[in-house]
Amino acid sequence: MEKTLKSPRAIRILVTMFLYQFFMGSILKSTTMFYPKWTTEFNVTDSQISVVYTAILSGGQIGGIISGFLECWTNKQIFSVCSALSTLSLLTSAFVPNIYLLAVTYGLASLALGVMFTMVIGFAAAGFSPEIRSLAISIGVIGTAVGSSTMPIVIQLLFDKYTVRQSMFIISGVYAHTFIGVALTPEVRKTKKKSNVKLTSIMNPSIVIYVIALVFTQIGKQSQFPYFVPLANQVGVEGYDAASILFWMGMLDIPCRVAGGYFSSLGFVRKMGQSVFVGIMVLCIGILNLASVFIIEGYWSFTIWAICFGLCYALPVSSQYSAMGEFTHIDNISKVLSFFCFVLLIGVTIAPVITGFLVEQFCTYEVTFIFAGVMMCMGGTSAIIARCIHGQSEESKEDIDQSED
Repeated sequence: MEKTLKSPRAIRILVTMFLYQFFMGSILKSTTMFYPKWTTEFNVTDSQISVVYTAILSGGQIGGIISGFLECWTNKQIFSVCSALSTLSLLTSAFVPNIYLLAVTYGLASLALGVMFTMVIGFAAAGFSPEIRSLAISIGVIGTAVGSSTMPIVIQLLFDKYTVRQSMFIISGVYAHTFIGVALTPEVRKTKKKSNVKLTSIMNPSIVIYVIALVFTQIGKQSQFPYFVPLANQVGVEGYDAASILFWMGMLDIPCRVAGGYFSSLGFVRKMGQSVFVGIMVLCIGILNLASVFIIEGYWSFTIWAICFGLCYALPVSSQYSAMGEFTHIDNISKVLSFFCFVLLIGVTIAPVITGFLVEQFCTYEVTFIFAGVMMCMGGTSAIIARCIHGQSEESKEDIDQSED
């Protein structure tokens, strides 16, 4: 395990993680800039457009599931195939004739990115010592924030000069940069302590509850992401102003992820439980979503709300993965993430359809934020319950003792 962030191998891990987090964050969040354009381009309703987002979310989760069964391949081989698949899929999307084929192409691209996204978290978690693990992951996951904050501006610039399909064609070229990660990817070093090879031997009640907590949280997040721009448009915020809300929220996301990683690495937080820290922050996000109905009325109120949302969203991002070490050995995290993706697949397949239906029934995008708030409150509560049931695990005790030495 790396005990410093300055070694050459540590830097390669961090850069590789940043790169794949960047592109996964881009396809999940900045793609919402295309939604109003696709509605006109393909002459479809909000409910039909949700099929694309369902495909993106489902593809990412299927990719996460698949990543747990690719141990016979090297990281470079896996990332080479996935980079080619994501680039070619997005290139094809620029030429599809209907919304359903568009969903297929974006689903395949998300699947490939999901494999890389999940695997890079697993070997990053196993590659660093307990004292700096959360901080290291927080630096890597900055990529998601950078991708989600800068790509909406890039896409809006493309809309000013090119058609929707031309913009999609250019974006596929941007995603070809995933091949850079292939050259940088280090091979995994296993820790001396052997991990369990069977998923059934890894799972225990506390980690199952914690995984369910993350599932509720992610369902909430992904249910509202497609509707950030539509809600902004609903309250009279258009064009660059709508994109700027995502931009400032994303820019705040960047330093807060590192701050959250540093804070959750402190001894007293690890003793209390990083999962408790995650639970508290997720509860705050849920409350903000429930209160959004009364807060968001225009550009400035939406911007202030988004800043608060971005703060609570970013602080626990790295901790939600490193906290798994409280319930199982660190080498098992990749398998736990695979199980997490499997459970989440059910939720993210259904949730966008539900939110699309709710929007059509209530004729407002605010209802998606309320739905997300309920899911996140359930997730935050479940994370705290998981820690209370488990108590201070032997693994976390060992980590704290090592840091104190």
